[in-house]
Amino acid sequence: MILLLGASGAFDIRAQTTESVGVLDPPPARKAQKLKMPKYGGDVLDFADLNFDYKIEPVRSPAPFSGFALEFSLPNRDLVFETRDDRIESYLDIFVRVRKRDGTGGGNFEERLLIGFNKSDEEAVMKTVTIYRKLFELPAGTYKIDIAVRDRRSGNRGIRSTNFEVPK
Repeated sequence: MILLLGASGAFDIRAQTTESVGVLDPPPARKAQKLKMPKYGGDVLDFADLNFDYKIEPVRSPAPFSGFALEFSLPNRDLVFETRDDRIESYLDIFVRVRKRDGTGGGNFEERLLIGFNKSDEEAVMKTVTIYRKLFELPAGTYKIDIAVRDRRSGNRGIRSTNFEVPK
């Protein structure tokens, strides 16, 4: 799935946001090796030559849905954009791995995100952040999540890992 983010005309918003529902596929995923995802063993991992902020929130919707929302943001100035005609574009590889606290169950999610803007908005774009939000359905329980984001043009990546709970 490729999502195109952008604006036309005057650019006066602070962030460009996308939100959709993601599906966790059964493990394993090959891209985890390419992104050098961590092996299980520690509680928290924080590595970045591409820095991003993230948050995980429980989501309760009409029964029987339960799950979590993953949101992360990163400054556009940290991405490498390429000019194509009258557009500037950058690609992010996103990989999410979720497991139960004991390392079993869960699944993986992968997506390539195209971030594109009009060339005329470049100066304003570099002063803003891109916000990515994805909803995942997951049974109640305690989980560990690994999030890897890679700028395809520079090869820079950031990896975050933490524990979270989906309430009943």
